[in-house]
Amino acid sequence: MGGGEQRFGVGVWSTLSRETFNRYIETFDSSEQDRIGPWFGWFSNRLKGYPDTLNLKCRVHPVSGRQRPRVELEATPHPLALEQKSGISFDRVLELYAINGHDIRQSLCD
Repeated sequence: MGGGEQRFGVGVWSTLSRETFNRYIETFDSSEQDRIGPWFGWFSNRLKGYPDTLNLKCRVHPVSGRQRPRVELEATPHPLALEQKSGISFDRVLELYAINGHDIRQSLCD
């Protein structure tokens, strides 16, 4: 992250093969997870504010320290994949909040 950049994250799900999921569980409490993966998966969410996101191809990157894995969408012209790669503006974050029932724009203007 460079000057002034912030991270915006959403907790999501993906599929994993049974073998891969078992490996994930076996190594969850170890410091190995940064060294395994990434793994193929299917994005298993429908996110408001985007065309259908269910079953987009993704890569699941395990993270050590009992942290959520990082889910990276395959590079496609889908708006979510493009925004994941290029980033989004603060106004877009506010728009997504509003679409999902948390419109805080007015309180920022008070």
